[in-house]
Amino acid sequence: MSLKKLNNNSSSIVDSCFLKGKENTMKLREMGIDLFLPRETMDIQLECTGFLLYLKHFDHKQLNSEFTGEMCNYIGEEIVDFFIKNQKQYKKETPEKGDLIIYFQGKDLTNKTFKHVGLVDDNEKVISKFCEFSSYKHPIDLLLTNFGDNYLIFDYPKNILQKIISNMYKKIKTKK
Repeated sequence: MSLKKLNNNSSSIVDSCFLKGKENTMKLREMGIDLFLPRETMDIQLECTGFLLYLKHFDHKQLNSEFTGEMCNYIGEEIVDFFIKNQKQYKKETPEKGDLIIYFQGKDLTNKTFKHVGLVDDNEKVISKFCEFSSYKHPIDLLLTNFGDNYLIFDYPKNILQKIISNMYKKIKTKK
């Protein structure tokens, strides 16, 4: 599987759209980056990992009433960790709707080089949450510069969450 490179020339322009905590959505739209869900609509604070869990497995009402942002972020981090540990099994070359994209710094994807995560939507665009900002639908190779310089694509079957939660439970039991 070949490493996928981000478009670093355009990424610095994306950076300029997030100056001083404000989002320049008009400039982002010109670059093919569309607002997906404004941050004001989220009742809980989600990082990109927690947002991944929200997108793939829950609806908005369920997330706000049954889960905290901290819990979602933790489970989301476990999801990313699972795919990092099982790269060979799930890595793929061509993105399809519902696939996972993991962005990272350097040549090898590890927990230390991981920077950002998103889900493939239609037309090879990715939906992801930009830090404390809103979530966006963006070209697969176009992100903020601090979100890494490479990415890998992973098959993300919906039933994988059961396996990940089972692994989490085993970890908790062994710590007791």
